[in-house]
Amino acid sequence: MSGVLEFRLDASLIGAAIGQSKGRTGAGLVLGFLLGPIGWILIILGPNPKKKEKEDSEAAERFIARRRQDEHMKKMEILASRNNAVTESPEKWRVSVLGTEIGSFDLPGLKLLLKSNKASKEDLYFDDVLSDWVPLSSHEKL
Repeated sequence: MSGVLEFRLDASLIGAAIGQSKGRTGAGLVLGFLLGPIGWILIILGPNPKKKEKEDSEAAERFIARRRQDEHMKKMEILASRNNAVTESPEKWRVSVLGTEIGSFDLPGLKLLLKSNKASKEDLYFDDVLSDWVPLSSHEKL
């Protein structure tokens, strides 16, 4: 009788070790104790919650990246349509250099900022249509 009990305990420990690799330690322990090697096989062939969690996380990251890309494309489409539209542009634009707003500038002022290297095309201006800061490189008149 003690041999059977020892086998069951060993089988449950092996089942727990197999189950731990799949995030199912308890199920491995119980199935190993009750079914021995058959329980081990069931744990090996059964679902893997760790793998599912990783897949879900990757899917969420892909979804977030896609949303950001879509938002960026919408902004770019608005800019493109605005560049093609026949509308009056504002007289002055707020400019930010290295994250600090340095003032409002008209078109000649913007060109002078760029020419004098006090701002670069990567620096930002506030676009009233998008209600967002966008790179000077996207300004249609520069």
